[in-house]
Amino acid sequence: MAIIMHGDAAFAGQGVVYETTHIGQLPNFTTHGSIHIVVNNQIGYTTDPRFARGSPYCTDVAKCVDAPILHVNGDDAEAVAHVARVAIEYRCRFKRDVVLDLVCYRRFGHSEEDEPMFTQPFMYKKIKTMQTVDKIYAEKVKAEGVVTDSEIKKWEKEYMDTLNEHFELAKKVTKLSIMAWIDTPWTGFFEARDPKKVEETGISEVSLMTIANHFCKPPEKWAFEIHKGIHRILDNRSKMVKEGIADWAMGEALAYGSLLRDQVHIRLTGEDVERGTMAHRHHVYHHQGVDGATYRVLDTIYPDQAKYSLHNSSLSEFGILGFETGYSYYSPNQLSIWEAQYGDFADTAQPIFDTFTCNGESKWICQSGIVIALPHGIDGAGPEHSSARIERYLTQCDDDEDNIPDLDDKNMVLKQLKAANWFVCNVTNPANYFHLLRRQIALPFRKPLVLCTPKVGLKHPYYRSPFKDFLFGTSFQRAIPEAGPASKNPGGVKKLIFCSGKVAITIDELLKEKKLQDKVAMCRIEQLYPFPYDIVLKEFCKYPKARVAFCQEEHKNQGPWLYCKVRMENLFGKKIE
Repeated sequence: MAIIMHGDAAFAGQGVVYETTHIGQLPNFTTHGSIHIVVNNQIGYTTDPRFARGSPYCTDVAKCVDAPILHVNGDDAEAVAHVARVAIEYRCRFKRDVVLDLVCYRRFGHSEEDEPMFTQPFMYKKIKTMQTVDKIYAEKVKAEGVVTDSEIKKWEKEYMDTLNEHFELAKKVTKLSIMAWIDTPWTGFFEARDPKKVEETGISEVSLMTIANHFCKPPEKWAFEIHKGIHRILDNRSKMVKEGIADWAMGEALAYGSLLRDQVHIRLTGEDVERGTMAHRHHVYHHQGVDGATYRVLDTIYPDQAKYSLHNSSLSEFGILGFETGYSYYSPNQLSIWEAQYGDFADTAQPIFDTFTCNGESKWICQSGIVIALPHGIDGAGPEHSSARIERYLTQCDDDEDNIPDLDDKNMVLKQLKAANWFVCNVTNPANYFHLLRRQIALPFRKPLVLCTPKVGLKHPYYRSPFKDFLFGTSFQRAIPEAGPASKNPGGVKKLIFCSGKVAITIDELLKEKKLQDKVAMCRIEQLYPFPYDIVLKEFCKYPKARVAFCQEEHKNQGPWLYCKVRMENLFGKKIE
């Protein structure tokens, strides 16, 4: 049973209260009823209710879902116990939200050091004359002849003795056990994994072809009528399969299909995830002649596969990402993915990133393997549909730019991943996307992944991978070095360009247009954090006569430039352009 604690000012003022209350009524986001307990101090820090909300009660927002709201005097202990029982019985019977509004007060202001008389003098003159709830209840039960004065004194002494005894015991504790604080211990997971090994992320050719062919196959015509545009998409996919090539949608399907085969439960949610914002995914077909009838493509690859929970969400970022973050804690053997409609929109979920995602392991002692997919690219779609603000996530990386790891350590890559508070990536081909998603499960620990995903690249020929890059023996490339004419004659290369993300398409097209493929080398940094120092240094050393530059499409005070610049200059011992 979910119990959520609120303050009165926050219940009325914070939009996330509405977001989470109303998604509780949606079939794919329900908690089957939560009990909301509002500790109603009748004040918000120093702000009076008449300046903090426009409705009579702080709990009026719960009326939007017809939740029963039980207002009770916090000084009446038996009334509080009674309405609490009513709330529990209601939730258990009807599986819906219920609100308990404990109308009370805070005795000493917002904190022990606060002086409430500055702003609420009349309220606090009244509070000083009031008895505390234990004294009020003691007088009540004494007057009713239920208990005697000596019994009350005995209980008070027992309680104080218990507190003092444990206070003295606490002084003897010299060692802190982190495991004692873990809410979700994932019993057996860490013990069963080799902490120095990342499991294979490549798959067999048989598995690859099974999933790829299934992804291209339409449902039987007599049973299900799909849109004619879907037929065109499936025909194009079939052609690519015959050629042994995968686009972004195929790379994703291969990752999901192979994880489902391996009994890894996948949950993917977001505002348009079933179709994909840019209409690339199409994991759910809609019958063109029967209202509400759907065909879920990846649910039937294998008869004994894990569950694929793919659900469009309400138009909410804060509430939905919060839900998925919580969902990601329950098991290490599932992959939770939240995809923003556009990467820019994740800004309204920023409290989740700041409070749980980037610091969950150190602050809450919770590991999470959640994937946060943020469509990113300056494509001319305007200020709210362009940038996932990758610089935001890079500034929250627990990483000292002056501390270059030991590049001779054969375990450096895994040590970097283990020490990271999350991963920040911007990958440029489907095979790398495939390996990155599978790596989330292959690692012997769990870390969140902030992933910039393409828009133009979803259907661009540059974002294609041959099937051989998905097979056993292949793995995630943290950076992709130059492999064209420039790499065959490194001494003749005049410029080495490092970049990250979709700008690689523009650079590649310009090099071909200006016939500079043998004079300019390009290295794509796919994993920005942890930074791939070893690969970047190898590329730098390979082209001794080249000027070194970093290129990005984002504004100069945004994007990965400032993050990469300082690390590369520390590594190379020289300025870069």
